[in-house]
Amino acid sequence: MEVLGARLRAIIGDLPQDDATRAAGHLETANERLTAAMRESVGQAGTVHIAAAHQHLDRALTSLKLVADRLDDYLVAIGVATVGKADNETLATVPIESPRDRTRADWWNERINHISDGDATADRSEVPLTRLFSELVDLAGRGDRDGYRARLLAAGPVNGVKLSGLSWPMIRTLSVDVLKRPVLTSDDESLTRVSRDAVRKLLPKLPDGVMLAQLRGANSLPHDRAAASDDDSPRAGGPHPADAAAVGPVLVSALLRAREQTRKES
Repeated sequence: MEVLGARLRAIIGDLPQDDATRAAGHLETANERLTAAMRESVGQAGTVHIAAAHQHLDRALTSLKLVADRLDDYLVAIGVATVGKADNETLATVPIESPRDRTRADWWNERINHISDGDATADRSEVPLTRLFSELVDLAGRGDRDGYRARLLAAGPVNGVKLSGLSWPMIRTLSVDVLKRPVLTSDDESLTRVSRDAVRKLLPKLPDGVMLAQLRGANSLPHDRAAASDDDSPRAGGPHPADAAAVGPVLVSALLRAREQTRKES
């Protein structure tokens, strides 16, 4: 029995949780850099692929933790000492919320509340990025500002800043569908006209230039980054990362509605 216990403890110790956790950290760093690059360029960054890889890793880490926990529970059930608490035997686990996460969440919460003109809090509730995006588009379509704000707050900054990677390709496709041709710089008024009311309703304190900058950036057109900035932007001359993330699903929802109207009129 002791031999069995020793072997199971060795199996637990060999589970690649440390490697998977480090890989997740590298992916997060890569996503942050790509998100910054996307704000600097009119080109499309690979944040969607990074987000997908991060989701796979999250699932792998959850599965590894579950396996380790069940093996440990089995050792308890058969009366064999569980994994020791010595430093070299402590299992690596995925942190739920580190002090750094809380600091990051603070700036995210403050900014989301500011641009949505609210003062709310929400428990963290992370879901797959694509599901988060779909939920936000649905809430935006219903004009539910409180629900939209709460969902962004619950998502937190780690997933929240990835939303632009999903928004931009859809904004580009929908803009072409609405106009029935490639987007030109002369289409600013046409696109902002169909988006303005939805943005004002859900994000009434969003800086004036953010909506147009996102519409132009998603369509690979030159855009004035400075016009999308304000005093709270962490980087001079650029939009606040929460602004770009929050407005994306609203623009997608507005353009979906405009596309349906265009089809009805055809």
